[in-house]
Amino acid sequence: MPSRRFFEIRTLSNSFPYFHGLRTLAILLIIQVHVTIVPYFQFGVDFQNTWSHVSRNAWFGMDFFFILSGLLITLILLKEVDEPKDLKTFYFKRAFRIFPVFWVILAVLVFIRGVSLSDPHLWQQLLFVTNYFRHAEAVFPGTWSLAVEEHFYLIAPLSFMIFLKRASPAVRLKRLVGVWFFGLALVFGLHFALGEVDDWVGTFYFPTHVRIGSLTTGMIVALLLTHYSAYWKNIFQRRWIRVVSVAW
Repeated sequence: MPSRRFFEIRTLSNSFPYFHGLRTLAILLIIQVHVTIVPYFQFGVDFQNTWSHVSRNAWFGMDFFFILSGLLITLILLKEVDEPKDLKTFYFKRAFRIFPVFWVILAVLVFIRGVSLSDPHLWQQLLFVTNYFRHAEAVFPGTWSLAVEEHFYLIAPLSFMIFLKRASPAVRLKRLVGVWFFGLALVFGLHFALGEVDDWVGTFYFPTHVRIGSLTTGMIVALLLTHYSAYWKNIFQRRWIRVVSVAW
């Protein structure tokens, strides 16, 4: 039945069980950021130890998460989205998984903090643009990354249907690599054009457009795993690759 299919929890047949380990690693990286970096920059707390200093230079936890997001969403698109009606189901599933919990937590925070319904920060939360309006996080902290994810969920499936669905694997890969280079050029261009800015995090860390590279990296990996899995399996089974991996 369609309704029963909608409520199914799909795990892509657990074809890539090591995703669970990668997710755990990403979570641990983000926890270490909030344990050391956030206290250091927001409150001036320096734990004065080697681990703390190393940790403050490990900012790639969120990049790791966005790569995994791009990877998993692309695997779903390659597996399930064959026509526009499937695209509608995809969007509805994403909304059903995220919006109810988000709305409940936001409503509780609005009530506790006495936020007015006319407060623009509240509407910036509801429209998922907090990564471009940092002050909106005063209502619900930490939602900038959710905004990036929502933008990706909105744009990626449409782009997939328009530019990638009917293309050959080689053309898909070329187009995504082109997008990756565009994202890289955009970041370098912004750094060159803007130079030193007062709000580095709000300019170069939170916005969706500076995350194009990490999201596209995940999409490229998904294509490689789907269309060229036998090739990569053959490479990683070679003895010298294993020796180098262990040594590294």
